[in-house]
Amino acid sequence: MKKEAGNNSSGIAAVILGILSILFVSNNGIILGIIGIFFAIAQKKKNNNSWARAGLVLSIIGVVLGILAVATIVWIAKYNPEILSNLFNQSIQGFKV
Repeated sequence: MKKEAGNNSSGIAAVILGILSILFVSNNGIILGIIGIFFAIAQKKKNNNSWARAGLVLSIIGVVLGILAVATIVWIAKYNPEILSNLFNQSIQGFKV
């Protein structure tokens, strides 16, 4: 296994942010993914290694999934709003004591 020289902190941060952007798919995921992309690009400039590539790929996947999730919610809200109102009413009923 080849040891990669240099500081990998930006690449590791990009990987972590990419994973978090996939886990938090909505607006937060988009923001985390964009920040992860910046970290991955910074790592590629310093030391182009597997951390930078993995962080970039994961962050892009997170941003794309986030955009698709937000677009789906907007589409449902526009064309079938009763689904969202039913989900909202069910979630509120769960909090009633």
